[in-house]
Amino acid sequence: MTENKPMISLNISESKTLSHSRYSMSKDEGRVLVMVMEKMERDGGINPGGEYWFSVNDYCDVFKITRDEAVKDIKKAIDKLGERWVYVKENGEEKAFRWIGEKKKKVQQGLYGFVFWPAILPYIHDLKDQYSMPLLWHASMKNEVNKRILKWVHECFANKQLEINIDDLRYKLDIEQSSSYKIYNNLKRRIIEPAVININEVTEMNLQFEEIKKGRKVVAIRFVWDEILQIA
Repeated sequence: MTENKPMISLNISESKTLSHSRYSMSKDEGRVLVMVMEKMERDGGINPGGEYWFSVNDYCDVFKITRDEAVKDIKKAIDKLGERWVYVKENGEEKAFRWIGEKKKKVQQGLYGFVFWPAILPYIHDLKDQYSMPLLWHASMKNEVNKRILKWVHECFANKQLEINIDDLRYKLDIEQSSSYKIYNNLKRRIIEPAVININEVTEMNLQFEEIKKGRKVVAIRFVWDEILQIA
């Protein structure tokens, strides 16, 4: 008799505060976090201690990769997440803390997990500070930067526009210190335009952007859209 497998959650709830904080991470690191959030959504509850697990099989199902690829990506991503910092601004103060403090695995069961850093748990577990986005959109983004821009757009979808200051964009993506991205044309060509293309490939929102200038300098970007968000 085949055991029924719990259905993977269609929507993932995440912290708004963390989404707008300063950090950088790879696509695979973002995927590992998504899988933990998916498991939290599926189980319908939170672990006060911040320990969460997910299966390699679910990872393969969501991201359409082989088991060998998944195990390699998961191991590397969890190792790297242990080194990452996230910076949160509140009441004029910037606080910094790690994403995770402990990593775990049950190889025979095909399970990987970790314990969130204690200081980040209030943001992970605050249900009043969360918004939901389809899991398929997470899986369809080519990199974490594209996914974060889609998150910001989706969060204010009803307004049909989102204005982001260029300095704020550099801050949130943690690229302020990059000499290359201090040049707006590089930011536009390598980050903004590819993100818009990727989002339009997997949704029907017809996302576009407008440059807001002060004199000759581009100081902000206004994203605009006019269609229903829908996975292609």
